[in-house]
Order: sequence, then C-alpha cells, then structure tokens
Amino acid sequence: MGVSVAEEAASPAPLPVAKPRRRAWILHALALTTALAALAVHAWLHREFIEDDAFISLRYSARLLQGKGLTWTDGERVEGYTNLLWVLGSAGLGALGIDLVRAVRILGALGMGATVLATGAARPPENGSGPLPALMGGLALAASGSIAAWVVGGLEQPMLAALLAWALVLLYRPLEAETDALAPRSLLLPGLLLGLACLTRADGLILAGAVAVGLVLARGLRRSSLVAAAGLGVIPALCFLGQLAFRRAYYGEWVPNTAHVKVAWSLGRVARGLEFLGEGLLWSSPLALVAVAAIAMAIRGGDPVLARRVRLLSAPLVAWMAHVVIIGGGDTMPARRHMVPILVLFALLTVEATAFLAARARRVRSAGMATVLLLVAAHAFLQRKDERNLIASRLPWAWDGEPLGLLLRSAFGTKRPLVAVDAAGGVPYFSGLPSLDMLGLNDRHIAKQHGSDFGTGKIGHEAGDGAYVLSRKPGVVIFCTPRSDGDPCWKGGLEMMRSPAFRAQYRRITVEALTPRRMRSRVWVRASDGPLAVVRKDNRIVVPGYFAAGGEHNLARFERGALVALANATHPGQIRGLWLQPGQYKLTAETFGADPIVEVASRREGKKLAQGGNTLEFAVGPSPDELDIHFSTTDDRSTRVVRVEIEPVPSPSGP
Repeated sequence: MGVSVAEEAASPAPLPVAKPRRRAWILHALALTTALAALAVHAWLHREFIEDDAFISLRYSARLLQGKGLTWTDGERVEGYTNLLWVLGSAGLGALGIDLVRAVRILGALGMGATVLATGAARPPENGSGPLPALMGGLALAASGSIAAWVVGGLEQPMLAALLAWALVLLYRPLEAETDALAPRSLLLPGLLLGLACLTRADGLILAGAVAVGLVLARGLRRSSLVAAAGLGVIPALCFLGQLAFRRAYYGEWVPNTAHVKVAWSLGRVARGLEFLGEGLLWSSPLALVAVAAIAMAIRGGDPVLARRVRLLSAPLVAWMAHVVIIGGGDTMPARRHMVPILVLFALLTVEATAFLAARARRVRSAGMATVLLLVAAHAFLQRKDERNLIASRLPWAWDGEPLGLLLRSAFGTKRPLVAVDAAGGVPYFSGLPSLDMLGLNDRHIAKQHGSDFGTGKIGHEAGDGAYVLSRKPGVVIFCTPRSDGDPCWKGGLEMMRSPAFRAQYRRITVEALTPRRMRSRVWVRASDGPLAVVRKDNRIVVPGYFAAGGEHNLARFERGALVALANATHPGQIRGLWLQPGQYKLTAETFGADPIVEVASRREGKKLAQGGNTLEFAVGPSPDELDIHFSTTDDRSTRVVRVEIEPVPSPSGP
C-alpha cells in the first residue's frame, strides 16, 4: 500500500534520534575539554622546566635556519641529535619568525594535546560507552608528571606520544573489520604516522615494529595478518632506511653520534634500566593496575573487540619496556622521559577498561567506575610526590646557559673563540660561538673514547679525552654545568686538570652575567696563543682586563662593550704570572669607575717594584722575572680594569 501525502507529512521527524547523538557528542567534547584543561594546569606547574639537551636540538635548528646545515658547530658534521623530525619542526616554526624556545613549547602543547584527543577517538560516542572512557583516559595522561613536564621540556616526547597514540587508534577500525584481508588504504595513515615516529626518534622503529607484531597478535597468526603487518611496516621501514642513507651520506656514520656515547651492552646498564623501569612503574602503579585490569578483562571478559585492542596495545608496551631496560633507562633527565610511551599505552588501556565496565550491569558498572576514578586520582597524587617530577617543576640549571651564553656572545662575539663545555646545550645555543662538546654527544672523536669501565657510570657522561680538548686550544673552558665552580666533574675535565699544560696555559676567572638574570660562573680562559689571550708583540704586552678577575671574590662583568674586572679595597684584582725580561718598563692601565691603585710585585724577589695610578714605570732585573699586578682602590668603590699595556722604556741614548 502507498503512503498518502498527509500521512507522510505527519510522520515523526528525526529529531528524537539526533538529540541523543548530539548530547553524546557534547558530553564527549566536555570530557576531552576537561582532560585538556587538567593537562594545561599540570603543564603550567612545570612552566620553568626545560632540559639542557633541548638546546642542543635547537642549536641544530638555528644553524639550519642560518644556512649552515644540520650541524652543531663549525667544522665536521656530527649527528648529535636523535630527533630529526623535531629539529626540522622547530626550524619550520622558526622560519615563520617564532622564537625557537617558544616553537618547541608550541610543538609540545600540540603533541600532548593531540595525544589526549586520541584517547577520545579510541571510544567515540557512536559505540555507546559514554564520555567516561575518554575522560578517564585523558585524565590519566593529564595527571602524569612525565606527560605534563615534557609539554614544556623542549624534547621530542610530545611528538612521539601523539604519533604513537593516533597510529594505534587509527588501527582499531581495520583491526575490527569482518573481512579476512585488510584494505591497504586502511593501513596507509597508521603506517605513515609510525614512519614519522621513526624520524622523530631513532628508536621509533622499535615501536613501529612492535605495533606490526601487535597487529598479528590481535588478528591471529595467519597469512592475511602477516600481509597486513608487512603493509603497515612499509612506510616505517622506508623512513628508517631513508634516514640511514642520509646519515651515511651526510655524517659518514651508520648510527647517531649519541649512540656511541650512551649505548653500552653491559649488565650494569641492564641493572640501571631495571631500576629506571621499576621506579617509573612504582610511581605510576595505580595506572599500571588499571592497565593490568584491562588485560585481565580482555582475557576473561569474552569481548572480542577488547581482546583485539589489548593484544595490539600490549606488544609495543612490552617492547618499549624491554628497550628501556636494555638502554639503562636512556638518560638521567628529570620527569622520566622514556616513560612517556608507556604512559600513553597505559592511558589507552585505561580507556578500554573503562569502556568495558561501562557496558556491564549497573552494580558492576558503578563499582568499576568508582575504582578506576580512584586509581586515576591516586596516580595523580603519586605523580606529584615523585622527586623526578618535582625537579622538573623547579627552575632548572639548564636556564643558566642563557645568561652565561649571552655574556660570552656580547664579550667575545667578534673574536669567535672556541668554547669547550660539558653541558652542550644552553651555553653554545645562546652564545652562538664555535663550541666543543667535552662529553662527546656532538664530537665524533670524544664519543668513541671509551674506558674499560664504560657502561658502569652515568649515562652520557663517561666519554672524554682531555689531551684532545687541549689540542683544540679552546679559548674558554666551562666544566660541569654553566654555574660552574671551575672544578671538573667528568673524565675529560679531570684529565685536563692533571695536565701541566692546562695549568700553564689557562687562568680561572669568575664572570657575572646580569641579564636576563644574575648568575656567576668560574670559567677557564686561555692566557696564551688564542683570540682571548695575552698578546706579546714587539716587546709590548697587552693583557685583557678580565684576567684580573681570578681571585675567589673577584668578578668580571660585561660593561661598556668589554668584559672588565672589578676591583676595590676589599676585593683587589690581580693579574698573576707575567714573565718579563730585564729592563725598564712602562705600565698603562685602562680603567673606568673609581681611580685605581696599581701595584707591580716581583715573585722572584718577593717585593713591590712600583705603585701608582693608571700609569707607572718599573724595572726588572738583573734576570727574567715573573710579576703580579694588583688593582685596588681607596675604598669599596670599584674600578673596572679594561686592559693593561706594558712596553719597554727606551734607554737614554749615549753621547
């Protein structure tokens, strides 16, 4: 029978169906918005955090923008980064005029934000599980200190997290397809994301391979599953091989330079890795319990969708945990950065556990949801007690590289001395000066100088070669961190300090930077044979004023276009150990500020040779002598010593 026009007009509109769907999407969006807001608040608590190694990557980005290629310093090319896509992404934003530090924080916010959104895409409103799975998964991420800290920390974890999360979520639909063979196009986007993960981190291939294995485990070991896994792995393999070819052609190496510094196949490394993983899991134990519960539900719950997803997620989880153990935790940075992929997988498993409980009977559903919420809250509590996360919520020492680097740029930018550093991030980045990485991350030679105990010490701090550093004649040497006390910490620096040549050629001075914040550092400056050294020419000696800042209480500051030493009655300055031949000399001190009192003393004779103002004469003889020059004032007002010139006074001509 037909339907009349009147009956058709009177038929109900689809609004009753549309309203519940719209309401479901609104609640879903509110859940994700809540999680994103929680992440923003948590990240704000870490707003001061940045890792010194982030400045290494940024130096590569900066030099790329300057047309100097993917290099860390002038000279040989060395791959001192393991995050190519992150370096390129930072440079891309920098090309738009965005400050590079701000650029990595934009990338960090976008990456971790996208990761939270992936938890929402894992169980969209159409599946009927409601907004709670997205809310619990998103809050699990937002509560994690590693996730929040690396929003602003400056390294590639947010990009890796987003690529991994979305690759897995986009595999859910083809994974649950009824057909035996998967359409190649359904694997294209997940494969592309995993390929980009391989370019984001050198060890991203482990995650890509593990996801392919998880696909086989989820669909069963049969020919179509193996074909699908192979199809999924094509783009990651091409990305890996492409970067390998680029590395070999551009850097002349098969592995990143950092691998030579950090990777050691030893039981000591495994023990450290087990310790790192154990502590990370302990502080994330509530979330780990939810993940274990999801696995148990998949085994015993009779839900094929849940079972397939859990098998898919379990493979990269196990693989990454094993990788972390083998590499000894990877590094000693705050906020346990190599826990990030694990926490992402825990969050996705939290989504699945919550969705499973949402479909149970009312009593089970209520108890289960309350338990998950309680565990996520407990996870948040523990994360705020973890000392490794708390360190990342304080002003880190990495920012000390900014004032010191800017001081060196201002004082020595035109002379371009080589700056040797242990902390290869902030000082080289902000100074822009040629640099030498004494720990070897960015130096091919040092990276391969391994002692017999390599693999037993602090990761990334075991390589060194003091003789090699001295042979490069750096103008400035900064041991340990930017806020150095002048004493070495690591292998190369300890070797240098034992060298008589180092003691003879270098002088320790204390510099004080005033912008953008006040900080002091005791650095070593080459006093002979270099752009910053004492100049001897035609019996004339020119001593830069900053060498008078060698005392424990003396300072050198950048004032009036020069690095000058401050001296007064309380803290007199001193230039030590100037060798002069016998003869009559005139000393001229260029100073400003308070009027100086200048004194010349003989070490050989142990007495004062002359005392006066900016200009005075003195005699050396009858044999060569080593002199000390002292600078003082009549009170606590300081004089600024710019430089000192010493020249011979011609003898009166005979009749």
